Amino acid sequence: MKLQFHHHILTLSALLTLAACADPLDRQVKLAGPAGVNFAADQEQCRMVAETYTDERARQGMLLGAGVGAVAGAAEEEELGAALAGAAIGGLIGRAEGEAEINEDRRAVMLRCLQNKGHSVLG
Repeated sequence: MKLQFHHHILTLSALLTLAACADPLDRQVKLAGPAGVNFAADQEQCRMVAETYTDERARQGMLLGAGVGAVAGAAEEEELGAALAGAAIGGLIGRAEGEAEINEDRRAVMLRCLQNKGHSVLG
């Protein structure tokens, strides 16, 4: 029982570490040809636009994860403490997953912005 709890903590730590290290806006943009004269300035402007993009998925993921974690923790240990620990772990995992999805959406916003400025962006 306790081993599974520690497994959840290790999984959470790995997810949070990956989420913190991999900002999709920092990945190099692939172009179909050479970068134009204004590419660097346009990329910075598009990056700022993309950073403002947000939605409710991170909050929703946190709430859903907390609910699932609480049920799993209560079922595993049949104690309030386990349910609370499961809710905390599930909430953090859900939020991390929601943030990862939003960050990928931000990358797509940045790429579309660059395309709209006339750059031949592949990805």
